[in-house]
Amino acid sequence: MIKKISTMIISGVLFAFSISLFAVEISGSNQSIQFSALPKFVDHVLINQGDLIYKSPNGQFNNDAGFKDGRYSYQIVAQTPVDFTLAPADSLNNGRSNDARQMFTGLKTVKSGSFMIDQGQVVNPKESEKAR
Repeated sequence: MIKKISTMIISGVLFAFSISLFAVEISGSNQSIQFSALPKFVDHVLINQGDLIYKSPNGQFNNDAGFKDGRYSYQIVAQTPVDFTLAPADSLNNGRSNDARQMFTGLKTVKSGSFMIDQGQVVNPKESEKAR
């Protein structure tokens, strides 16, 4: 049993390490923005410009009124393993309950950055970062 738990912790550490190495692709126009090449365990994607914040569970954003030209920032939030050895012993679930989970997870921003919409089109995010 101890071997199985240590394997879970090691795989969790590898998962947390590997998820931060992905390259996001952003495309679209002032009507629709798409984030692709997202990691498997994404919980949601946030984009914001000024006081406006948009949230999507799959990286697809649609706005009939149109997204305004300008700089937007984004955050990709994923479920990541949490070290359950830090939890109090009485809160651990041994798997026999209906509420059993295989592993504790928490939400963490795994990637953030910015992009621009210029003349109604999403500008290449790499070029947007250079212009900053």
